[in-house]
Amino acid sequence: AGQAAGLDVLRLLPDTTAIALSYGIYKTDLSEDAAQHAVFVDVGHAATQVCVCALKRGQVQILGTAWDRNLGGRDLDAAIFEHFAKQVQTKHGLDVRSHARASLRLRMACERVKKVLTTNPEAPWSVESLMDDTDVSGSLKRDEFESLAASVLERLMAPVQEAMRQAELTPQDVQVVELLGSSSRVPSVVRQLGEFFGREPGRTLNAKETVARGCALQSAMLSPSFRVRELAVLDAFPHAIRFSWDKDGERVVSDVFERGAAVPSAKMLTFYRSEPFEIECAYGPSQDPAISDKHIATFAVGPFEVPAGAAAAKLKIKVMLNLNGRLVLDSVQSVVEEEVPEEEAKPAEAQADPVAMDQDAKEDKDAKED
Repeated sequence: AGQAAGLDVLRLLPDTTAIALSYGIYKTDLSEDAAQHAVFVDVGHAATQVCVCALKRGQVQILGTAWDRNLGGRDLDAAIFEHFAKQVQTKHGLDVRSHARASLRLRMACERVKKVLTTNPEAPWSVESLMDDTDVSGSLKRDEFESLAASVLERLMAPVQEAMRQAELTPQDVQVVELLGSSSRVPSVVRQLGEFFGREPGRTLNAKETVARGCALQSAMLSPSFRVRELAVLDAFPHAIRFSWDKDGERVVSDVFERGAAVPSAKMLTFYRSEPFEIECAYGPSQDPAISDKHIATFAVGPFEVPAGAAAAKLKIKVMLNLNGRLVLDSVQSVVEEEVPEEEAKPAEAQADPVAMDQDAKEDKDAKED
């Protein structure tokens, strides 16, 4: 899509991370030691996203993310639409749901009513010639609207609670709550968040432009053509990635990257094999219905040579979650180990500087561990 638009894609950035970046880069009163915990709730037209992050001077760390891909302003519109459709059918005997054009016009009226109710206790509505040259009209009070949308509003807190659970924080641990998105002005949404966190959420961020601004700032940070205030963005991958392979006739499964793994990050896997084999990679258990196919990739390892006198080759495989959150097999190395006899140290040299000998031994150990 970026190429089709004539753009150079520098990085793939989650919406919630872009929001946190857009907020954190302008905060100049942050401490270098004590983190300030912030929660960003983006209630859009079709989906809701929540991000919990830790802010320090020059650093934004994502602690938890959650979402509901089917919860947004259109669900509130649908609740009003069903109410109005029943009224029209009862009063005029017209089935609006059976007529596409009439349904569309009534839904447009529902959206206008929702917007009016954000600042007024009651909203009138009317549609001329809705069906069969029949004019329909009515009004809706805010408390009636909240009663109609109660089931929708209850779902709002599920992603908020999940993100807080991932971050291992309580509402008392949060210093900043920001609400944005096209549906952020609905009073009942503001009230529910305020009751959960014990404070009314702020709306200092632009409801519709914050994500785009965060992406633009990240592009400027990655480009050598612009000078931007330094801000380290420590992102987290929202899904677990599970590897599986065959060993001695059995299937071995391991969660190589846990949910919340840092992006980017790398893992080194060690295998002992005498012939080529395959590693299957898939998403771990997830409640996200968008992941219908959990399979990510299958890596074929081989061919390789088995060292003389050895039963199997020792293979070190480096896998990575790159900056874009994509799983990459970075390298495969065959390790050949040889025993080298150590030369006996001369007694005079051993007694000359024992502290230096201990330091050398420590440095060698550290080098092997690295």
